[in-house]
Amino acid sequence: MRIFVAALRTETNSFVPHATTLADFRTSAYVAAGEGSLDGDAHPGYAALLACARAAGADIVRGAAAAATPGGVVAAGDYAILRDEVLAALTAAAPVDIVLLDLHGAMAAEGEPDCEGDLLAAARAIAGAAAKIGALLDPHATLSERMLEAADILVAYKEYPHTDIRERAQELFALTVAAWKGAIRPVFAVTPLRALGGFATVRSPMRDFVRSMQDDEKAAGVLSVSLIHGFPWADSADNGAKMLVYTDGDRQRAQVFADAAGARFTAIRDQAAQTHLGVADCIARIRAEPQKRFIVADACDNPGGGGDGDSTHLLAPLWASGIAKIGAALINDAAALESALQAGIGAELTLPLGGKLSRYSGAPLVVSGRVAGIAQSVSPPLGAAPGAPIGPIVRFATACGDLILTGRRREALWPGLFTQTGARIEDYRVIVVKSSNHFRAGFANRGDEVLSVASATAMNPNLAALPFKHLPRPMWPLDEMPGAHLEGEHRV
Repeated sequence: MRIFVAALRTETNSFVPHATTLADFRTSAYVAAGEGSLDGDAHPGYAALLACARAAGADIVRGAAAAATPGGVVAAGDYAILRDEVLAALTAAAPVDIVLLDLHGAMAAEGEPDCEGDLLAAARAIAGAAAKIGALLDPHATLSERMLEAADILVAYKEYPHTDIRERAQELFALTVAAWKGAIRPVFAVTPLRALGGFATVRSPMRDFVRSMQDDEKAAGVLSVSLIHGFPWADSADNGAKMLVYTDGDRQRAQVFADAAGARFTAIRDQAAQTHLGVADCIARIRAEPQKRFIVADACDNPGGGGDGDSTHLLAPLWASGIAKIGAALINDAAALESALQAGIGAELTLPLGGKLSRYSGAPLVVSGRVAGIAQSVSPPLGAAPGAPIGPIVRFATACGDLILTGRRREALWPGLFTQTGARIEDYRVIVVKSSNHFRAGFANRGDEVLSVASATAMNPNLAALPFKHLPRPMWPLDEMPGAHLEGEHRV
């Protein structure tokens, strides 16, 4: 059994101005084909696929593993280089029995709105009809017909935050190998749900919905059930939530399960969708309940969805509010970070923080403080959302609290961003994280209440205000939609 494994992942926000380039992949999480050691935190899906292949005694060919922090559309020439690197390694490895690709699903390049569909179709042309192709997807994918037609099976993570990547990779491996052996014949059905939003699975009703998908997979002949959430900031004709179900040779049964799961989701979508407070309302809530410890998500400046991580729309009024004992991470400001590192521990500085990178950034927050701690590298703890190590970072202590500085666009996911610079989480009354939902896994039980704050930044939750050109309509919540499953919808 000869298996080819590769990874190419990023998530494209159509509404941010900065392009994603080859340098973003090379400096973020990159390993060339067949070379070097693989960071399992940076590439958990790829690492799990490799572990499965080794355990099965397969003849393994390693393609490149490349991932970049979500951002704008990928430069056309740079996407071509990355795609061709994967395909050249596959061509050199041929013939192969199985191709396993660790993808995102919402990657778009200049001139190619469906990078995953393009890559899977090209991989099929090289591997041939007899080979089996499986791909691992983020649930925030924009699922396309081209992706479905080229792959034998697509499996999306069920959890958001994405704490089940390794489990889903193991599932994908087992199903793809079983298909190659002829033990199963995967066929799919898709039910479009015409919805977009943030649907965190750490609480009900989405917690229960995940369990219902797992229960469906116990039914006879049902191989895999995935909810594709879609990515709200992708201006793609393929965008929107969808139920994807694979069964063993019975397409009609797959459609029955996809429709039923879709109806369950539509019944809970209003309750399940993330909601946001305005900045003033957030500060008022914190003031009104001084006995509580709050975790505040600066959700719309999340680098994990294309944000720059340097917006001051929340930080500036919070620092001016007189509220004390605040910890905020991660503030992306390379110049401020370098100044703090050069000054060293204990140095007293006045720094203009953030407010520099885009029209979404606001004005710099000018604060005086002390370099209180430095960490060269922070890695994810067990059970938290995975990601490449982050560092160096600096804890800059001010009269109102601590600001954790970084020099790159990275999402704030782990308490170690504070504790490994010498702080104690329990000393903060308010913890601000530039993240939308992934922080919830690492910060579980670290606060009394979570508040999510909206601002007109890269991940503006007012989707009706965004200049969509290709998004299918109608689409909830942009348009008036019925509260039950849409019958008679076109199904891929």
